[in-house]
Amino acid sequence: MRQIRKNYLAYLEQIRWQGTPKCPYCTSTNSTAIEKESRYHCNTCFNSYSVTVGTLFHKTYVDLSKWFLAISLIFNSQDSLSARQLAKKIGVNKNTAYSMIARIRKAMTEEPELLKKIAQPEELDWEPPMPPTDLIFGDGEPLETNRHRIAMNTLICSLQQKQGLEQGLRLGAQRQLLRLLTLRFGSVPEDVENHLQSLDSNQLEELVEVALKAETLIGFTASILNL
Repeated sequence: MRQIRKNYLAYLEQIRWQGTPKCPYCTSTNSTAIEKESRYHCNTCFNSYSVTVGTLFHKTYVDLSKWFLAISLIFNSQDSLSARQLAKKIGVNKNTAYSMIARIRKAMTEEPELLKKIAQPEELDWEPPMPPTDLIFGDGEPLETNRHRIAMNTLICSLQQKQGLEQGLRLGAQRQLLRLLTLRFGSVPEDVENHLQSLDSNQLEELVEVALKAETLIGFTASILNL
């Protein structure tokens, strides 16, 4: 899953640096990429760094995908999330969830803009990362679905604030499903897109699972006729 981590690091770099790496030690933008390590070497102060240095994600073993989802859930929850609730939603133990909540609350004061951009990704000219096709469908291994739902979850949570619960869920699920179909099959016919627009959020959620299992676009198209 190394490539998936690289995708999230690239997304975080876009949020934090807008494409130009900046040394957290001396603020210089004169750096050289160390691609194999997803780090940079500062040519001014000669330190090496990654995009997580100086953020709540630094020196944590929790996947960035789970961090992003936790931030979105905490920012957009109408009620305060308990550590137990968060642990269940993102797949970590209660102690880890408690530590994450503490870090996120501290970051709300120290780096609020970073958290806001993670919780509301539709305001960026950048889409949350999706894993490569071979990582989702390669070697006959089952998809670890929850690890790759961050794009949908952050999008849905932020859309809910602006467009209402059902509409936000529906639009978020539509966008995620279309991205998944494009990733798998290359393009989506207009008639399929039009049909998806007529479905509600629950039906679209079901089709995400269908799209993950379908071997061809024709097979997927046959499935949507039953909805």
